Amino acid sequence: MLEGGIGRALNLAAASLETFAFVSDIGETRKYYQKDLTLETFQLHHGCFQLPTTSGLGVSLLPQYQAQLAQTSSLI
Repeated sequence: MLEGGIGRALNLAAASLETFAFVSDIGETRKYYQKDLTLETFQLHHGCFQLPTTSGLGVSLLPQYQAQLAQTSSLI
């Protein structure tokens, strides 16, 4: 529901599995954020999301956010 691109990708991956009957609400990126932390955005096409086809969760961080994380010594 209010997940960013990383959490949304994880929810979408889980929702695509046959073993999951009930998953979290998955909304379009633009419904909740003007700008997200991932390059990829999730948009509905005829009522469905397209699954990422790359490895892992299928999303990558924005370069400026990656650079900011690289300069951060601790996130906590």
